[in-house]
Amino acid sequence: MILIGLTGGVATGKSTVAKMFGQCGAVVIDADQLVRDVVQPGKPAWRDIVHTFGTGILNPDRTINRPALGSLIFSHPRKRRQLERIIHPRVAREQQRLTRQAARIDPDAVLIY
Repeated sequence: MILIGLTGGVATGKSTVAKMFGQCGAVVIDADQLVRDVVQPGKPAWRDIVHTFGTGILNPDRTINRPALGSLIFSHPRKRRQLERIIHPRVAREQQRLTRQAARIDPDAVLIY
């Protein structure tokens, strides 16, 4: 398996390049999407986030209000680290699971992170 890490600043074309790799048959694991997946209402990370930061960070539909949470954590480094401790391990586990799954399906796969 070939693993490629795709990094860059905001609005530098990462999504465009990942899409191009995907069109060529590469497996693309999008960390931003994994974050959105693990914080869906009712999931363990969502429960931990609501427990830690309160219901004031929720939209009426119980999804996390990302701007509200962002304004809270970006002005308080300790709170940002709390959020990272909740989200990062779960995203890493899901990324590892998807990597193993891709390797089982095609040991010669090209995997883009």
